[in-house]
Amino acid sequence: MKVTEARVLSTRNAGRDTFVLRLATDLAAECAPGSFVNVKIPSSGMDPFLRRPFSVYWTEPVSDTIELLIQIRGTG
Repeated sequence: MKVTEARVLSTRNAGRDTFVLRLATDLAAECAPGSFVNVKIPSSGMDPFLRRPFSVYWTEPVSDTIELLIQIRGTG
């Protein structure tokens, strides 16, 4: 497992409770649409305790960019 940081470049609405999150990360060259990344959000305390898996929606290795399609579901 490779651990790295990502920077949020943008978010856009993709429907009801669904968003596309565009991230700058050096993982873009290693990812392909359909692969998964585990995302951990810095927080105080233990919530959420575990990383959340998200499927990669789109990649652009030249600019080190990936997009995740996210539907809001509960905590985290």
